[in-house]
Amino acid sequence: MAQTLPRSPRQVVRLVLFDPRGRTLLVKHEDAAPADPSEPGTLRYWVLPGGGQERNETPEDAVKRELFEESGIRTTTIGPCVWVRRGRLLHHGEPQPYIEHAFLAFAGADTPPPHSPSPTGENIVDVRWWSLQAMADSHETFFPRGLVDLLTPLADGDIPEEPFAIS
Repeated sequence: MAQTLPRSPRQVVRLVLFDPRGRTLLVKHEDAAPADPSEPGTLRYWVLPGGGQERNETPEDAVKRELFEESGIRTTTIGPCVWVRRGRLLHHGEPQPYIEHAFLAFAGADTPPPHSPSPTGENIVDVRWWSLQAMADSHETFFPRGLVDLLTPLADGDIPEEPFAIS
């Protein structure tokens, strides 16, 4: 009987992008089926811009590409990786482990506003800047859970020397 080899984790990148007013850029997804098997009822949620890293692409190049694809914003300076998250999501309907690296960047005052998303096949329906207070006051769903608590020290300039693990 043939043995199935375990799938290697999908490499995912995210960008914590702060604007000069301290707001962070988020994209809203509306999925037809849950992406996270542990949260089967969650189909609408906000996340940091990002996605899968392509073969022969550096994490920094992947996060720049994803930012542009999802928001129309270009950035050339990507800061340090601030956290790493491991988990399991449904990718094209199949459960797959992933490793997500979140990088930090700061938008300049001349950064254009994010554009309304064009069809990317990723079910993105909105993109906008969020203040930490607006996120804390909102009834919307944000991933990863506890996102405001993760972002607050970064917004205050407390940048970790090494990426920390989150769940």
